Amino acid sequence: MRRFLIPLLTALLLAVAAAGQEPATKAKAQRLPLYWSKLSLSADQKQKAVTIQNEYAGKIQLLKDQIKNLEADEAKALNALLTENQRGELQKLLAKKAGIETPQPTKPNEKP
Repeated sequence: MRRFLIPLLTALLLAVAAAGQEPATKAKAQRLPLYWSKLSLSADQKQKAVTIQNEYAGKIQLLKDQIKNLEADEAKALNALLTENQRGELQKLLAKKAGIETPQPTKPNEKP
């Protein structure tokens, strides 16, 4: 009985451990530009196209990151241009557009 029980428990433990692992992630498949699949490209042309796309992907991502940082810097500079009252008014306008109600500020001695 024991000689069947130990392999059975081992197999059960291995199955449980394997089930808890995340599936292997696939590398993102590189897609050809729109309609290129209809051009009867050779395997060499497809491979070269993928190589070109991979070469430019990193450069494009760097530029996207730079644009994101520049837009954040621009927003900070524009925000600094406004007075405190103007910033509050802008927040109210943006909240109204988003459908969010903003509570009316109360005076220090006033009870809500």
